[in-house]
Amino acid sequence: MWEFFKHKIAKLGCFVAIALAAIAVAAVTKIVLLKLGYSSTEASGTASTVGDYVGKGVLTLCVLMGFVLMGLQLRKELRTRSSLSQPPPLPIGPTLPSRGVPSPMNAGIENLRDTDVQAPKARRSLLFKGCLVLAGLGGLLAVGGVGTIYYLADQYEKQPKKPGQAECDEAEKFVLSYKDREGVGNTPEAAKLAEDFARKLRVSRQIMFTEGRSGGMSFSNGFFLTYCFVSQESVALIVHVPDLRNYANDAQVTLSEYAWTLATEEARAKVPKATRLAVAVRGVLDYSAILTGRISSDDEPLNGLVTRHQVNDTKPLWPFFIPSPPQ
Repeated sequence: MWEFFKHKIAKLGCFVAIALAAIAVAAVTKIVLLKLGYSSTEASGTASTVGDYVGKGVLTLCVLMGFVLMGLQLRKELRTRSSLSQPPPLPIGPTLPSRGVPSPMNAGIENLRDTDVQAPKARRSLLFKGCLVLAGLGGLLAVGGVGTIYYLADQYEKQPKKPGQAECDEAEKFVLSYKDREGVGNTPEAAKLAEDFARKLRVSRQIMFTEGRSGGMSFSNGFFLTYCFVSQESVALIVHVPDLRNYANDAQVTLSEYAWTLATEEARAKVPKATRLAVAVRGVLDYSAILTGRISSDDEPLNGLVTRHQVNDTKPLWPFFIPSPPQ
């Protein structure tokens, strides 16, 4: 019975090792990249890609090792059957074997029976050892992947950042989790704009939307964490919407457009000289919208919305986070 369960446990252990290796490498990848100042979007994309490659690599290795083990086992069985296929020599005379002494033919039959009983046990034992080897190789591959990630992250960190990239990364760090304030900015007027924008968007969400009310654990503690960056000619807002993953696609679009409208109104009132606007809406891990355009002066703020960017890269936001030259 134990041999049967050991066989099943070994198989399960292989698949668990593959999954854990991929998950661990992906999680460590994202944590390392976030700690080194990468944007959440870049960290998520890189972590997903690395985890996918690790999982596929370990799975491919397991399949190859499985074929090798099957080939070795088949070769062993063929040799055993070939040796047993030769019948034992028959006695020349009619003399019968004495009582209690096995004849050569009976001895061959007994050996065949013993081999048939031991073959499944040997096969299961070999497979169990093979699965342990595969699990160990998966662990080594995971450790090697983590080391490679640290090295690549260190090399990337030494590269100079593009204008506005570092400031955008700092904004992303603030909106990741709640600390003590709902809105922050690079200037006092930007901080005031962020606080008012976040409060109004939070109140409006309670009235306009039914999504995002899971009541579970939230990194933002239910607040619409907002960072506002104000320069001479532009205003940029990054807002973390609690439980954004629970919103349907059409609700996410409606929310982002309302955020654009609200940001336009706040920018008109508090930064009248600004002409360009960027609004990015995100959840815990990913963005749902990155919008850029101009601050419309008419009664329809959405007329100023020019571009809906892909959400897998924050580069469209960097020009809005370039500090103004000293006056």
